Amino acid sequence: MALLAGSNAQLLDTRKTTPGLRVLEKYAVARGGGWNHRLGLFDRVLLKDNHLAASGAVDNKGLADAVRTVGRKNPDVIIEVEVDRIDQIEAVLNAGADVLLLDNFSLPEVADAVALIGERAYIEASGSITPDSLASLAATGVDFISCGALIHKSVWKDIGLDWK
Repeated sequence: MALLAGSNAQLLDTRKTTPGLRVLEKYAVARGGGWNHRLGLFDRVLLKDNHLAASGAVDNKGLADAVRTVGRKNPDVIIEVEVDRIDQIEAVLNAGADVLLLDNFSLPEVADAVALIGERAYIEASGSITPDSLASLAATGVDFISCGALIHKSVWKDIGLDWK
């Protein structure tokens, strides 16, 4: 993908697909040079902010406890945790998260988070991603950039198959 040239970042789709068309949309992303993030709810644990809030994990201790609990119950599954503030990162890392999803971080915050996380976990940037922001995000050193627009803002090509 030209916008990520010179970086190691991979562009991911999201699980937000059109009902009944997930396999086709995921295939289209892969054929276009992107990477498929998750195929369903079975292939990794993703603790999103709403899940954490519903479980009462509203502070860093609660967040870490939630990650540890999920890790004990799912020892062979990748654990990805959405963080929306930089002060949540240490707690999540210390609890054993494999991937940190930086949700709606500003570009300077992403750079700070990358420096803080280092090689301790994979780093995914997500939220309000546009073609204009891809190169700058990739330059911060994130591993992944996820973008739902790959699917839900795709442009259809009308191809006629007329027989004469």
